[in-house]
Formats: sequence, C-alpha cells, structure tokens
Amino acid sequence: MVQDKENSVIAAFTEEQVERLTGVTLRQLRHWDRTKFFVPTLAYEDRSQPFSRLYSFRDLVSLKVLSALRNDSKVSLQHLRGVKDKLAHLGDALWSKTTLYVLKRKVVFDNPESKTKEEVLSGQGVLQIPLEVVTGNNEGCRREDEGAEKLLCR
Repeated sequence: MVQDKENSVIAAFTEEQVERLTGVTLRQLRHWDRTKFFVPTLAYEDRSQPFSRLYSFRDLVSLKVLSALRNDSKVSLQHLRGVKDKLAHLGDALWSKTTLYVLKRKVVFDNPESKTKEEVLSGQGVLQIPLEVVTGNNEGCRREDEGAEKLLCR
C-alpha cells in the first residue's frame, strides 16, 4: 500500500528538525540532554549513534516553550531547572500544558491550590490589579496647558 505524503504524520523529529522548528540550537539540545534538563522522548543509550535523539511532538511543543522562556524572556537556565524540580508533579505536561508567565525573569504560574498566580520557586503571590481600577475614568480629563503636569477633570 502506498502512503500519500500529504496525509502522512511525522511521529518523531530529528535534532536538525527540532532546531529549525523550535529555535533551540543543537548545542542547547545536546547540553540539556547531557545534563538531564530535557531528555528526548525517543533516545538511545548510546548517544553517539546517528539519530540517537528523536523528539516527539509533545517534546517539540515543550521545547518551543523553553525556547521562549530561555531565549526570548531571558529566564536563566538555573531558574528553569528549579521550576522543573518544583513542578515535577505535573509530569510530561509541565512545559506543554501549563500556562506560564514571566515577571522580571522569574516564572509565574496559576497555582490550582490557591487559585492565584505565584512565582514558582518562592511561592510569592503576584498582585493583579486591573489597569482600569488604577487609571479610573479619565474620559473627561484634559491638560490645563501644554507645559502643565496637572490634569483637569470634569
């Protein structure tokens, strides 16, 4: 039976494909594997063999999240390791199914127990004040003149 290429599903991704799709470099992927920070789902004991590191689709999603946290938001690898340890009870879904936020290069998550946003490592709550409450209703406000800092409101 001949498979139609358009309808075939890729179940495993090579390091090169993962690098291209996630933005995580080969060097990062191998370092994370070597240090057990992120181990590919389909990995052989002997990592010197060709295709000894193959990544699942869930791995791909997780690596995309890690790339955003590490490379875009500049969260330190040490902090991410702590997050991984602290949220280990979430299992494989940690990076792919958990909504994470970044505040001052620290990872924050929705704690299901307290139903609040907390910084993962310290457990410190994040105060959420809607901007509308702070600014109030300023529709009727205008500056007294161009140089003035004072607002006049009706």
